[in-house]
Amino acid sequence: EINGEAKKIITKDGLSESRFDKNLLTGSLVIQNSIIDGVTISFNNGVHEDSINIVNSKGKINLISVKNSFQDAIDLDFSDLKIKKMNIENAGNDCVDISSGTYWIDNITAKKCFDKGVSIGEKSNVNILDLTLENSQIGLVVKDSSTVDILKSNIKNYSQCLAIYRKKQEFGSSTLNISKSTCPEGKTIVQYNSKIKYQ
Repeated sequence: EINGEAKKIITKDGLSESRFDKNLLTGSLVIQNSIIDGVTISFNNGVHEDSINIVNSKGKINLISVKNSFQDAIDLDFSDLKIKKMNIENAGNDCVDISSGTYWIDNITAKKCFDKGVSIGEKSNVNILDLTLENSQIGLVVKDSSTVDILKSNIKNYSQCLAIYRKKQEFGSSTLNISKSTCPEGKTIVQYNSKIKYQ
C-alpha cells in the first residue's frame, strides 16, 4: 500500500516550480521500470504535472485513488498493467492520461476533471469494463493509433461527450468500441479514418 499527500495545494503562482523536479520527472509520485503486484496506491493534493505517473512498468494494481490534483491525476506511459479500480476526483487538467502500452482496467470512476475525463493515445491498447465520467470538458478522448474497447459506459455533465482523432502526425487513426447509448447525437467528434464501432 502506497499513500501520498502533498503538504499544501500549489496555486497557479507556483506553476513553474511545480510541473517537474530536478530529474525532469513530472509526477508527485513516480513508479518506473518496475514489476507491480497487487498494490493499492492513493495520492491527495498532487502538485506536479501528474499526481501519479507510472512509466515502463508491468503488473497488477488493486486500486489507484487520487483527489485534488493540480494538473493530471493519473498518467500511465509505456506500461503493461491490469488495474481493478481507479477513483479520481477533482483534477486541474485530465483525470486519466494513458499512452503507449497495454492496459486492462475493470473500473474507472472520475469526477470533476477540468479538461478530459480519460485521454488515451500514442498507440495504446486499452480494455475498460466499466467507465463512469462526470463533470469534465470532454468525457473521453481516443487518439493517435490507439484501440479502445469499453464494455459499459456512463458519461454525463460535459461540453463534449467523446472525440476520436489523430493529434500527432507520426501516428495514424484510432478505433473505439463503445455502447451507442453513451453519447447523444451531436456530442461526438470522429475525425476522418478513425472509427467508432457501436456495440
